[in-house]
Amino acid sequence: MSRPHAVPATLALLVATAAHANAEPPPSGIITVPAFTDLGELVAGSLSTRRVWLVNASLETIGVKSASGSCGCTRVLQFAPRVLGPGEAYAVDLVIEAPKKPGSEKSVSMTFIPEWGAPVTTWLRMRTVETAPEPAPPTPPASVRLVPTRTDLGEIIAGQHVDVSAWLINDGPTTTRVDEIKADGGCTRFIGFEPTDVAPGAARLVRLRITPTADRSGAKKVPLTARLGDGGVAASYVTMTVTGSDAQVVDHQIP
Repeated sequence: MSRPHAVPATLALLVATAAHANAEPPPSGIITVPAFTDLGELVAGSLSTRRVWLVNASLETIGVKSASGSCGCTRVLQFAPRVLGPGEAYAVDLVIEAPKKPGSEKSVSMTFIPEWGAPVTTWLRMRTVETAPEPAPPTPPASVRLVPTRTDLGEIIAGQHVDVSAWLINDGPTTTRVDEIKADGGCTRFIGFEPTDVAPGAARLVRLRITPTADRSGAKKVPLTARLGDGGVAASYVTMTVTGSDAQVVDHQIP
């Protein structure tokens, strides 16, 4: 009876190395805020700009080397390699060219490459129209922003707990105090928030818990407001569709 052939050590090492090379790298700690943006309706062939932030959500210093769009219609207005300390945010302005045909729907992305770990991506979706929609009334810029400006939770069962994360990001030149964050409606509360100072270019994580009740079934919009020490206001909102009854309680985490 023939003996099984032993696998040469060199071959085994090559196989192990190849498997390691094909494995997905771990997250670096850099995240994009927001990770998804609905641009809504854009005029066909028009150019739009949107701001996203690279936030270092880790306890280590991490560099970001480069940025790459999913197609030629998406680019960064200006990007330079940047080293981010823990809790630091880097604002990046994106330029998006809408498809030239009205009635088109398209999703595009911008991917950022950290010095180590997995790439991080922000996605943008748009729909094209022939003429411009009614412009929204202008709002005065706030030194600190509450990002993302909109979070859609989809369908939620009444009584279900949903924990949502948001970021306070200082886009201004000076340190700004956030005195209070509040949500309209009794179904939403912020978890463990205390007044805090946000330095220029810094990001602070805030968490809120939403527990809708059966008497608030249907489509809902919950405005969120951060009151700033300089008199400004940062605002965002959460949308959801409430279904079911209070007897159905499920804990659900939204990263």
